[in-house]
Amino acid sequence: MCVNAIHAGSTDADPAKWKVTQERMEREIGKVKKAKAEHSGEKGKSRRRIGFQPS
Repeated sequence: MCVNAIHAGSTDADPAKWKVTQERMEREIGKVKKAKAEHSGEKGKSRRRIGFQPS
């Protein structure tokens, strides 16, 4: 998300005008939330948990 916001803020030819704004950060956060909601809504697929299983 942060890398995408940085990339979006660095499109001007003049590096002095490169900026990561709150608006860009919020837009990228929205994209991540949307992708997560779409992914978690997949029916018929089990979610895999990563981590240690208690013994």
